Order: sequence, then structure tokens, then C-alpha cells
Amino acid sequence: MKSEEQLAEYPAHDGLKQLMQPGSLGAAAIVGYIFFLPLDTYPDLATFVLVALGLLAIFFRESLRPRLDRIDYIVILLVIVATGISTLLSVDPARSLRFLVYLCFNMFLLLLAATLVSRRMVRVVAGCLALFGFFHLVALLVTSQVSGLVTANSLIRHLQMATLIVPNDALILGLCLPSLAYFTLNNDVRKSLISCIAVALYVSFSVYVSYLFQSKLTLLSLAAALLAMAAAWMTFPRGEKLKRHDKTLIISTIGLLLLLSTSAWYLGNQSTTRLSLWSVASTAHTTTSEVLFGAGPNTFLYNPKAIESEFDKGNLVIPWVHNLYLEAYYDQGLFGLIGILALTIIPLTRAMRIEDRSVRAMLMASMITFCLLALFEITLTRRFYFAFLAIMYGLCKAQTKEANP
Repeated sequence: MKSEEQLAEYPAHDGLKQLMQPGSLGAAAIVGYIFFLPLDTYPDLATFVLVALGLLAIFFRESLRPRLDRIDYIVILLVIVATGISTLLSVDPARSLRFLVYLCFNMFLLLLAATLVSRRMVRVVAGCLALFGFFHLVALLVTSQVSGLVTANSLIRHLQMATLIVPNDALILGLCLPSLAYFTLNNDVRKSLISCIAVALYVSFSVYVSYLFQSKLTLLSLAAALLAMAAAWMTFPRGEKLKRHDKTLIISTIGLLLLLSTSAWYLGNQSTTRLSLWSVASTAHTTTSEVLFGAGPNTFLYNPKAIESEFDKGNLVIPWVHNLYLEAYYDQGLFGLIGILALTIIPLTRAMRIEDRSVRAMLMASMITFCLLALFEITLTRRFYFAFLAIMYGLCKAQTKEANP
């Protein structure tokens, strides 16, 4: 392990001293991983960047002890062990093993975000997610205008991006919105105004994309992100610590937001396919082993025609449950479900205790939006969604730790 004094002995390192800081390298690992995710390459560039820069950051860190609590170690261990056992018992071990491997990489990503990303580097990670959202927005707009294709599915296939598999994956725009809105909460009036204009353009064109791709969930994600960001920002006066009534108000606001958003989605939804998916996933297990450990990660395959004629959609095969929590139960049983609940609930409760008002608003809004979309679409078999959850978990832990050393 090399300290700053040791690095200073070598002139070749003088110009790179700032870049070689663990926080800078940790943020670079996260940023590089995110931006390479849309590329479906072999070898996997995203994982290579994450591992290479992440290990380099750890090498230059004076202390290897992560800033994690006992509960964090329990959650990480539970998720890895439950997934490992489910993989051993899987009906399709090859598919499950691939999921287990990239789950381990995402746990490494979580550790980097929790250990190496300082409050100063939060802006870098937020900027990365904001640019990631803009990149997908531009890609979707340009493809819809110049490709000559008319159906949403054909447009998505034409893009050939690993982060956009189906039209509803445009909900990435909503997930990235709080990170962009974070820059509007700036003391500099000019920068704040520029950021507000960027948010207005982003939301306007994202609504247009949701119309083009007929994605109600994308529209829901945008509405949820804006409402959650506003609620989290306005709940506390600047600089004050959380009090019991504040927490009650936040929880009530979150509950109301989820209720209204869910009701709006159901009122506008004409499809019963999701209800069928949820029914199959929740009732599939019959033995104790299946209930505890599931059928195996990434093994859900649903053919509506083969299972229930009233949900006949032709020969369509759907490889995810469209509900993160039911999917965890189907794939990894009760232990997997407990692990996913912990990964989503713990960061949200920690975000409430962050003293920095703007960081708190961004992380709370991001987690609320993620949890809402997890009820209808998100699956951790898509790499960006898992990476997003790991980053948010790590950042919530790191920022809470900085506020309460």
C-alpha cells in the first residue's frame, strides 16, 4: 500500500497525484462501468474498467476497511449465499451462474460506492448518471426520427444497446432524472438556472419519447421522480437534522406518492399480462426447497399461450416477472426476497438521515423511483438496474457515514 508521501518520492507520479486519489479512482471506476454498460462487447469492457480502476483505487487507499456496518455485511453475505445456493439447485445452472458472476461484480461496485466516493465525488457520479440519461434520450429521439421504423419494438431492436431491450426500458430516463435535478439545487443562481432549463428540456423530450414508444411506465417514472425530488427537498429546512415528526412526514409522503402513482398506472393500464406473470411467480413453488431457495436465478420463462389461454399473446415468451420482489421470490425463494427487500429499504431509510439537503433529495428521489418501478418492470437480470441499485446503496451508506462519523 502506498501513501501520499511515498507517491511524492516519484516525480512521474507528481502530475497524477490528484487522479490517483482513491476517491477519484473509485468515482472513475463507477463512471466507466456505467458508460460501457450499453455496449454488448466481448470481452466485457464495462466489467474490465470496473475491476481495473476499482482495484487500483483500493491499492492507493491507506486503509482497506470499508465504511460498512454489520447489517451491510449481513445483507451482502445473504444475497451472495442465497444466490449461490439457488444456483446450485437451479433448473438451468448455466443461466444462473452467469447471474451469480455479475452479482459479485455489483457487490464490488456497492463496496466502491460506500467506501471510496466522498461527498465531493457525489457530484461526479450524479453528473455521470445525468449524462447517461441524456445519452439514452438522444439515442431514442434520433432513432425514432431517422430510422424510418414505426413500431416501438423495431426501434428498440434497431438501437442494439444492451441497456434498451424493450420499449419500457426507456424508464431509465426517469431513474436518471433525480441526478440531473440535483444540479438545480445550487447556490449559484446562474448555474441553477442553466440546470433548470436542462431539466425542463429533458422532461419535455422524455415525455415525447414515452409517447413515441407507448411506454406508460416511462411517463410514470418521470412523474414519480419529479414528485419525490420535490417532496424530499421541501420536507426539511436547510441544515436541520431529522426529527421524529419529519420522518413521519417523509414516510407519509412516500406512501401517498406510491399510492397515487400506482393508482394512476392501473387506471391507464389495459393489459392483464402482468397480473398473470405475478400469479405464476407467486404460486409456482410447491416444495420447501423451492420456497426457501427458488427455481434458480434468471430462470423465469413465461409463455402465456402455454399456461393460460385467457392471457393468450401468441408465442411470446417473457423472461422476467415484471415485479422485482416476486421475481426474487421465484428465482431465489424467501432468502432472495429478504435480500432484495434489504437492498431497497435500507438505502431509503439511510437517505432520510443525510444532512446535506441536496444530496438527501437526490438519493431519496432515486430510491423512491426505483422502488416504485420495481413493482412493475425492473429486473436485476438487466445490468444497469442492478448497477443503479448498488450505487445508490453505497452512496446512501457513504453519505450517512460522513454525516455521522
